[in-house]
Amino acid sequence: MKYKERVRAAIAHTKSNLCVGIDPDPEALENFGQREIEKYGAEIFLEKYGCSIVDASAGKSAIVKLQIAYFEAFGAAGLLALQKIIKYAKYHGLITILDAKRGDIASTMRAYAYAAFEVFCADAMTVTPYMGLDVIEPLIHPWLHTDRGVYLVWVTSNEGGNLIQNGTHKSLLNAYRQFVDKNSIKESCGLVLGATRVGSLAPGILASLSSEALLVPGVGAQGGTVNDEFSAILANSGCSIVSVSRGILPSKGVKIDSWDRFIGAIAERISEFAKNLAF
Repeated sequence: MKYKERVRAAIAHTKSNLCVGIDPDPEALENFGQREIEKYGAEIFLEKYGCSIVDASAGKSAIVKLQIAYFEAFGAAGLLALQKIIKYAKYHGLITILDAKRGDIASTMRAYAYAAFEVFCADAMTVTPYMGLDVIEPLIHPWLHTDRGVYLVWVTSNEGGNLIQNGTHKSLLNAYRQFVDKNSIKESCGLVLGATRVGSLAPGILASLSSEALLVPGVGAQGGTVNDEFSAILANSGCSIVSVSRGILPSKGVKIDSWDRFIGAIAERISEFAKNLAF
């Protein structure tokens, strides 16, 4: 199965467009997180954090997105934990997206892709198009022609992105569509669209997104929402997902003093988002 087929099947199975983000931040668990690191070390802490989110996602979301920066911040221990979490998620049948936002010349991109797809064994990765759409070319053979996927960062939720994206998002979208058609990789590619920017898109562009595979971050902590119009686009696409990362963390005032309590707290939050994104 090509990547988008796998995403369609995952969404159909859970009947929700939710993608759960894994951004391991010890500060989010306050004293418990720091104690765990001091007691067991960073690698074990990160592994437990990520695998707990996988466990909490069971039956609610079949897709997880791992932000590589949170693992790189811990050096070698973080990368070892990342590898283990992805393996654990795939063992439990989840699709894994490595949010790395790579974008460079061909030789470097092939190394990035090898790391993402062969070393960490992720199912998809994010790339940035600043150096041109040829950043995708090194990923085509063998990965995009088999079962792996790529998401091109298109329109982002951060306010500073307006400076560059407002004048280029339409031309980039057109160029992207021509590129994926030319290389016969449409079933392997998608676009990143920040939830906070959906309302700023022209009606014609917004309507055309029903044919795309979207990865939509920015819901929850960043203030993005999914209105009725955008919900219809998600439903018609069949392979678009809304990613929630910080939004699944325990609410303020919820004391976390064990991993079981952490799983319970985030499972409740994941259930809320899964229900809101159900169809």
